[in-house]
Amino acid sequence: MQRRIGPLIAGPERRPTLGIAAPSSAVDPERFARGITYLESIGFNCRLGALAGRPIDRSKSALHAATPDERARELRALVADPEVDAIVAARGGAGALGLLGRLDLAELAASGKCLVGMSDCTALSLPLLAQYDTPSLAGPMVVQLHDGCPETTRTSWRDALLGHTPRELPPLAEPTPTPLTVLTPGRAEGLLIPANLSLLAALVGTPYCPSLDGAILLIEEIDETPSSLDRMFERLRLSGACDRLGGLILGQLTNCLPRDGASIEADGAKVAEAWARSLGVPAIAGFPHGHEALCLTLPVGVPARLETDPGQLTLLDSIWTHGPGLPPADPR
Repeated sequence: MQRRIGPLIAGPERRPTLGIAAPSSAVDPERFARGITYLESIGFNCRLGALAGRPIDRSKSALHAATPDERARELRALVADPEVDAIVAARGGAGALGLLGRLDLAELAASGKCLVGMSDCTALSLPLLAQYDTPSLAGPMVVQLHDGCPETTRTSWRDALLGHTPRELPPLAEPTPTPLTVLTPGRAEGLLIPANLSLLAALVGTPYCPSLDGAILLIEEIDETPSSLDRMFERLRLSGACDRLGGLILGQLTNCLPRDGASIEADGAKVAEAWARSLGVPAIAGFPHGHEALCLTLPVGVPARLETDPGQLTLLDSIWTHGPGLPPADPR
């Protein structure tokens, strides 16, 4: 892996600047303002892109923050800004797929600026890894970050940006809502690839999807039905993308509710677990990454080890040039 990400350095005399972009949907202004206030309170400067913070305009489209070309221009401007140290998504939603082919991913890869986001941002993080071996961070976005977040979520996010992610995960200060469950016992080492399931399914078979051979894949999802989860798992099966997977982690499948009253949310989890077991690779479920309040920020594209006795994910490298495991910077 070609690691091109330079470390963010924070301290009394240095406040890293985060470029805030809107590659997907528009934001709720109140939640966005709360997130920006929080980020500034923990030692970051925020440089808003031309679209970031723009509220939903239902007279145009409630789906995207702006046109694909406008969103691509905003991201390119932040990449080119010499004062911006990292790029953070304002929120997920939908639309980041539309930037592919309009955005010069080579510029972002060469900039050394870390992309931070998850969910719809999978449409950018996986292509960066596939085409330029460039890692990124999968974690909460601006609208998800605030003082009311669990301490573990906040600490994990900040430490990840400053290069202090613990090697062994999850290092939780509070108990997980759902304990880790072993689906298939074993041990595997490979590139860790956290991804939103629907975006992964959309990218499979395109030049923007990295090889999953030998990888430890972690999937999360929100607001899908059990039947749509089933179709996406079948899409992955038919593509053969996961035939040589090293290991699998099921993250949070949030609000994946039926719309016909004929099934329950647990049916979606059963579909996911059955698919995971069918792969015949080490697999666990219940990992705290996704759209729940308790969410660990994870690197995309670094070597990791998955073990099931006990359930544990160990990072074997870092996206940062100085390596993992350094003590947290002050001030906290």
